[in-house]
Amino acid sequence: MPNHCCNTLIMSPATLPIILKKYIRKNERGDKIFDFEFVEPVGNVTDFLERRRDKWGTKWIGYGLSIDDSTITFYTAWSPPIPIVRKLAELHKDLVFCLEYYETGAAFRGMATAKWQGDDVLLDDTCWNMTHDDFEELGLA
Repeated sequence: MPNHCCNTLIMSPATLPIILKKYIRKNERGDKIFDFEFVEPVGNVTDFLERRRDKWGTKWIGYGLSIDDSTITFYTAWSPPIPIVRKLAELHKDLVFCLEYYETGAAFRGMATAKWQGDDVLLDDTCWNMTHDDFEELGLA
């Protein structure tokens, strides 16, 4: 059983409908999921978990979604989907994506921002070990 990494994808309110239309769908139970396969396809290969970790930064799609005006909060297994944020910026060159994330089991927290700049995506990812102040700020202390 993995630890659940909590992720909040922050974007402009005008960007949210684009992301909802292209990458959010319902699973067989009717739950909304952030389907990374639509962002960075992995397909049905024998080493799909390894390829997902490579291409997505995590082994599962985004689950447990909560959506508001300019954010999508969701969970992933073990780690944040940093490569997905980078790929979103690559696919949508005029948009900026910011991902705030934390995982309490391994006690890390971070923020990744991706945007198109020049001829490539500029990705800034800062991650740190959580302190007591981080746990308090997140309402987990």
